[in-house]
Amino acid sequence: MTKREKLPARVGKIQIGEGLTLKQELFARAIIQCKGNHSEAYRLAYDTSRSKPETVWRSAHEVAHNPKVQARVQELLSTTVTKHNIDANTVLSMYLETYHLAKLSGSLYAMNRAIDGIARVTGLNKFDLGDDDGEPPRIEYVIPKDDEEGEAA
Repeated sequence: MTKREKLPARVGKIQIGEGLTLKQELFARAIIQCKGNHSEAYRLAYDTSRSKPETVWRSAHEVAHNPKVQARVQELLSTTVTKHNIDANTVLSMYLETYHLAKLSGSLYAMNRAIDGIARVTGLNKFDLGDDDGEPPRIEYVIPKDDEEGEAA
């Protein structure tokens, strides 16, 4: 597959983020399209026909961690969110509803995915592994009660 085949037939004029190359811009847009899959985004933006999977992964990691590319992805995401009138509270509500439905259906996998989404939206997925005193954070688990009789799920 050639580079030309990977690009859309009508690219037209696109706005390239400040300080980015065309391929970095394509990679940033592909990150959103591929829902954060760096390797897949790299395959869409760059010619990987002769690359080993390990090389694609390493190169995708390097491009994804470029501060200019990260800033552009955030800019594109914020534009998308604004365009569709979505804010963090809306997304959080959707994840909470998904969790509730998953719990009702008994799908542990769906519950776990919803919890992961809630953690990402609220920033709880970024752990601080210790305070100034060097002690790890204390985590308490609370099992919610499902009915009025107080039986746990």
